[in-house]
Amino acid sequence: MKITGTLIKNYFHCKRQAWLYYKGINFYSELTRIGKLKHIEHGSDEIVLENIKLDKINDKEVIEFKKTSSNLEGTKAQLLFYLYKLKEKGIDRIGRLKDLTYKDEYKLELDKKNLKKIKTILEEIKSFLKNRKEIHKRKKYKKDCKQCSFFDYCWIE
Repeated sequence: MKITGTLIKNYFHCKRQAWLYYKGINFYSELTRIGKLKHIEHGSDEIVLENIKLDKINDKEVIEFKKTSSNLEGTKAQLLFYLYKLKEKGIDRIGRLKDLTYKDEYKLELDKKNLKKIKTILEEIKSFLKNRKEIHKRKKYKKDCKQCSFFDYCWIE
């Protein structure tokens, strides 16, 4: 089962979105394109290592750029996942999450608490994907739905 940082972020945002993404269904909205342009504008080097795409890494930290931190829990979990995968390869770094819209920054370390947290999250996601044979039911419309790249798929009939 291939888990990626985007899958983890999507899982926290919307389980339906995560399931669709895992099955290879992905949509790109104008907001997605704007986010990609902001990454480039702020110096993202995008380094690919197996199933992770790092926006930027140096000798001390991994930096993850986000257009906005509206899915803060999901983006923090995504960054913890990257730190975890790097640690498996013997690379210890701290993480820095940069919100490009509101200029907020969050630092993360893969300490014992966060290591346990990311392992629990990975098990939860694996269980969810293994046991879900059909698309996750649509839940009620939320404010975040309007900006989701899956909006038309989920809500336009």
